[in-house]
Amino acid sequence: MVATDIRWVEVEKTVYNVDTGRSEKLRFLRMNNINTYNHTMGDVDRADQLRGVYRFDTWVRNRKWWWSIVFWALGTMVVNAYIIYLRVNLANGIPFKDLLSHHDFQERIAHVWIAGLDDRKEPSLNSSNKRKRKRGSPASSSMPSSALFPSPCSTLTVDSKSMSTSLVSSPDVRARRVTDQLMSATGGLSFRVDNHLDHLPGVSKIRSYCALHNWVDKTKTQNHVMHCRTCNVNLCIKCYRLFHEILNPESLRKAFKRNV
Repeated sequence: MVATDIRWVEVEKTVYNVDTGRSEKLRFLRMNNINTYNHTMGDVDRADQLRGVYRFDTWVRNRKWWWSIVFWALGTMVVNAYIIYLRVNLANGIPFKDLLSHHDFQERIAHVWIAGLDDRKEPSLNSSNKRKRKRGSPASSSMPSSALFPSPCSTLTVDSKSMSTSLVSSPDVRARRVTDQLMSATGGLSFRVDNHLDHLPGVSKIRSYCALHNWVDKTKTQNHVMHCRTCNVNLCIKCYRLFHEILNPESLRKAFKRNV
């Protein structure tokens, strides 16, 4: 491709000034063909750009030739997973600032690959030795990590008596309490009605209370309590369907009083 004309264009960008400690406007010159490419690049170019940011195959250049193909496939798979993660959450109304950054998304995947599903530990977002995030990158997701990845202490077991399959959550994972703020239409549990997520019930090893009973009428029901690993909430059988079908808190309270 041959450029018809080459000229300088003035570009303005907000940058962080380490000397003043403030965000400032910076004006600089950029060639017009580069500026046009930056704003009109296609999906393949963006995918290559994302794959090159935190790539983990820089050391395989002098290794066996097929290693490069394997690591290229892994890198492309992670990039595609991140793009799907962004599009699904944005389509469900979650603000971009509440989503994981590209770095944090790959870090969580790396922890799963290194430690495995049984003994993986969540990386601390407040750790002093955490790699400094670029300014403007989103901090963390409002959804629990169990909604993004399978619970690190969950295993798939088969009951030989009933021949049914269930997800057994570890008693070390403490279930969350239901509050008015979490149950609001924009709260931290608004994704509970999303049928694209895995809300299959699991059986907890410890005796737990129904969070919906406790939220509505402050009673502690322990009969047939099951655990939703995506929402990280304990619910009895009667409340399980209501909790995952009705978003409006007031409508949920009325349905609870009618049916439970």
